[in-house]
Amino acid sequence: MSTMPGDPLVNGTAGGSPALEPSSPAGPDRSGEAIRGIARGGSANLVGAVGTAVSQLALTIIVTRALTQSDAGVFFTVTSLFLIAVSVGNLGANTGLVYFLARLRAGREDEKTAAFMKAAFIPTTLLSIVMAGVVYSVADPLARWIAPSSMDLAVDSLRALAIFLPFASWESLAVAASRGTGSMRPNVVVSLIGRPLAQLAFVVAALWLGSGSAISWGWAAAYLPAAAVAVWWMRRLLHRPPAPRAARDQMASDGLEPTAGEQSRSESRSGRMEPVRSSGSVFARFWRFSSARAVTSVMQVLTQRLDIVLVASLASARDAAIYTAATRFVVIGQMASNALMMATQPRLAVAVARDDRREVSQIYRTSTSWLVALTWPIYLILIVFGETLLQVFGRSYGVGGVVIALISVAMLLSMAFGMLDTVLTMSGRTMWNLANAAVGLVVQIGLDVLLIPHLGFAGAAVGWAASIVVRNLVGLVMVSRAVGVTPFSRATWACMGLAVGCFLVLAQAAEWTLGSSWRAFIIAAVVGSCLYAVGLWRLRHTLHLSALGDALLRRKRRAVPVV
Repeated sequence: MSTMPGDPLVNGTAGGSPALEPSSPAGPDRSGEAIRGIARGGSANLVGAVGTAVSQLALTIIVTRALTQSDAGVFFTVTSLFLIAVSVGNLGANTGLVYFLARLRAGREDEKTAAFMKAAFIPTTLLSIVMAGVVYSVADPLARWIAPSSMDLAVDSLRALAIFLPFASWESLAVAASRGTGSMRPNVVVSLIGRPLAQLAFVVAALWLGSGSAISWGWAAAYLPAAAVAVWWMRRLLHRPPAPRAARDQMASDGLEPTAGEQSRSESRSGRMEPVRSSGSVFARFWRFSSARAVTSVMQVLTQRLDIVLVASLASARDAAIYTAATRFVVIGQMASNALMMATQPRLAVAVARDDRREVSQIYRTSTSWLVALTWPIYLILIVFGETLLQVFGRSYGVGGVVIALISVAMLLSMAFGMLDTVLTMSGRTMWNLANAAVGLVVQIGLDVLLIPHLGFAGAAVGWAASIVVRNLVGLVMVSRAVGVTPFSRATWACMGLAVGCFLVLAQAAEWTLGSSWRAFIIAAVVGSCLYAVGLWRLRHTLHLSALGDALLRRKRRAVPVV
């Protein structure tokens, strides 16, 4: 399989994107600098991910306790449809912006940025407006399909969400463009902290007014100020003057700005990026990359959100509420993955542009060990105490424990394999990634349609878990063959063993001794976390945690202001 024939931005030459070549022996080892840069961006995104997780969990608790299970299921179903629509409307342009802006920056061709921005924003804006009109006009038949027993509530909710669809698209593209310039702050402040908190506040206000449909209005309305701030911040970043020497040195240490010698070597090896002679060539180049990513993005969102819609339509809105509540705990680990992915994408794009397999491998393996260190404790303890934790939504939600257990096991495998999608996409293998996403989606929908009518939410859990396993196994083979790197390292294996001992073994012992109770959960979580912290300290050099600490200290000492 080939990627994008004729795209010079893949490797600086016409034709497909070959496997990465090892960096020249004379060239510097940039992997350590890239890791410190990822640590800086990743640490900020992790803070934001915590804010998002807390806000979303609080929102789910409030909705499930304030509404009946049927009405809560309607809310979760229509918001899932909204997020699917946002992904469709973006057409993969958010990933395309990160990819191209990072490469333009590495090639010192900032003057071409405006053309790529127009190529991204104009089609997606038009499509999101058209989609908003379509959703608003077909709200009645759509509501009849997803929630026949709560038609009025579903219709009002769908129309409220349709109005704010373009604003959600603008927010997503604006923060993606900001990430492409090397700044993670808009993503953290706007998308990970600001908007989720605003949604929580607006939903609480809507509940205080006593209207079920007003909850959807409040949730969607938060996208309006978020889009305004994100676009303003993006414009400020794109129009800032050239960075002074100290700032360029800092960007080089982050792995986003090549040194003069490195730039010369890169140009002599593969040539600079092909000059852009017209806006048409920019448009074609951008969408040649993003079109495949658009379908992939939609498939990924469908994998995470369509099952909620299918549970509502094939089982009941009550089952959809239970399934959504159960998956809220599981996606906490995904937020940590997304935080690292957003910091890793620009660095991987630049490392691939340098044809530096050593740096790509180091970035991939280190980020995988960090993912395992961050997420395995969460999923391991969820396997044991999932049913207990679900009682925060109400006693009737405890039956969703099987959902948490099944998906948590699959997510352990997913985190151990690392950011496969990111590696494939940033190396130009968007069609490979698309094929993998299609396989996973077919597996999930097939199992959902087969099992949900008989097993309800448990059937959806089987479908999602199977999809995760299949996609990661296929993706691992693809990355190994196409890019020539693997996620496995001594650090990752050490983290796995440490997490199993401190959380799974200890949690299971506590559950056998004290029963499945909050007391057992708290004891296992506190004692396991203390032992885990000691183990991570012992492994700090193996895990490059010292780079994370140095990055945080350097952030405080940095003299050059970062927008």
